[in-house]
Order: sequence, then structure tokens, then C-alpha cells
Amino acid sequence: MAHANARMGRRLAAVLAAAMFVSLPAQADSRAEFLAGRTRDCPGCDLTGAKLKRFDLAGANLAGAWLVGADLFRANLAGANLSGANLSDTDMNRTDLKRANLAGATLAGAMLYEADIGGANLTGADLTGAYAGHVVLSQARLSAAVLDQADLRNAVMAGADLTRASLREVRLNDANLRLARLSEATIERSDLLGAKLRGADLTRAKLVNSDFMGADLTEADLTGADFSGARLLFAIWSGAKLEGAIFRDTVMPDGTLRQ
Repeated sequence: MAHANARMGRRLAAVLAAAMFVSLPAQADSRAEFLAGRTRDCPGCDLTGAKLKRFDLAGANLAGAWLVGADLFRANLAGANLSGANLSDTDMNRTDLKRANLAGATLAGAMLYEADIGGANLTGADLTGAYAGHVVLSQARLSAAVLDQADLRNAVMAGADLTRASLREVRLNDANLRLARLSEATIERSDLLGAKLRGADLTRAKLVNSDFMGADLTEADLTGADFSGARLLFAIWSGAKLEGAIFRDTVMPDGTLRQ
């Protein structure tokens, strides 16, 4: 219900914003040309609800565009500029977004199942409540991004930069976060059951009340990380750096409670 209400609120906000937006003739022409497939560029255009399924938009300039509720299923947006764009509630399942620029973009509630966003720039992006199971985010830049309440089960995020990112109430079960950078990230009340964090950097990360049952933290850097209230049952952390790590009311890998 909360997700449904949030989605309705975002759609209403998009409609109100569109109603207040006065399109210049040149911009209206650009939108028509874009929807007709005669151009790949439409920066700042209102494309709310646009039907762009399987469109080839590789390298397109859609910076600042409004794409709320658009259908981009299996579209090719590799290398596209979507910085500052609003992609809330957009269908981007299985979409190609490799190396795209999504810095500062809004993807709240977006569907990103099996999307390939490897190597993309999502610095400061908002992915609150995104549905992104099996998404590929390898080597992606997500520093200071917001991923609260996102579904990232089985996500491939090896080598991703999530420095200072917010991951509250996130589902990261069985996600691949090998060598990911999560320094100073906030990962609270999240599920990381079976997650692969081998060699990851979690220095000074806030991992309060999160579940790492069966997670692989081999050789991870956990210096100064806060595991208060977390569950580490059956987790593997051989070779991990634990200097200054906080364990308060924490279930340790051997099942004992550290108070």
C-alpha cells in the first residue's frame, strides 16, 4: 500500500509539473521529431508516459527530460545522457543502460529487472523503491545515491562505487558486491542474506539491524563499521579487517550474541 501511494503521489506530481510547463514551439517540434524516431535527442522534453519500447536511443541526449511512467522496455540507451531526468515509475526492464549518464536522475519506483546499467554514472541518483532484481550495476558509480527500499535481489554490483550511499530497508539477498566500495554507506534494516561481499570496502559503514546471514565477507575491510543489532549468523569473514568495528547486540557468525 505504501508503495502504491508513493507511486500515485509521484504520478500526480508529474502531471502537475507537466500542466505548469509551457512548451516552446522549438521544444514541441523536438518532441514530435523524437517520438517519430527522426532524432535521438530531446533534452528537457516532456515525455511522460511515452511508448518507447525497444527504441534504439544509444547515445541520445535526454538530459532533464520527463519520462515518468514511460515504457522503455528493452530500449537501447547505452551511453545516453539522462542526467537530471525524471524516470519515476518507468518500465526499464531488460533495458540497455551501459555507460549511461544518470547523475542526479530520479528513478523512484522504476522497474529495472535484468537491466544492464554496468559502468553507468548514477552519482546522487534517487532509486527509492526501484524494482531491480538481477540488475547489472558492475563498476557503476552510485556515490551518494539513494536506494532506500529498493529490491536488488541477485543484483550484480561487483566493483560498484556506493560510497556514502543510502540503502535503508533494501533487499540485497544473494547480490554480488565483490570489491564494491561501500565506505560510509548507510545500510540499515536491510537483507543481505547470502550476499557476496568478498574484498568489499565497508569502512565506517552503518550496518545497523541488517541481516548478513550466510554472507561472504572474506577479506572485506570492515574497519570502523557499525554492526549494532545486525545478524552475522553463518557469515564468512576470514581475512576481514575488523579494527574498530562495533558489535553491539550483534549475532556473531558462530551464533553467540555480542553485547
